[in-house]
Amino acid sequence: MTITLFAVLKEYFPPKIYILDDSIRNIDEVKKHLIYLNPEASKVLSSCRFAANNQFINQTFIINNTDDVSVIPPSSGG
Repeated sequence: MTITLFAVLKEYFPPKIYILDDSIRNIDEVKKHLIYLNPEASKVLSSCRFAANNQFINQTFIINNTDDVSVIPPSSGG
């Protein structure tokens, strides 16, 4: 699966991450994997929204290896 990270998350990760692990099946597991890669990002990841294939999803959504997952941190501004 491809994970695209936005905004402040680019300070912790490259803009795109490719995961080939079949055991990662939902957003909670994606989040745990990202925290494993960089524990310093855990606070930001706890408040992010996730999307798969351009649609927002919940934490239990089942992910396929072919999905494009986006991680969108909270933002503010005008």
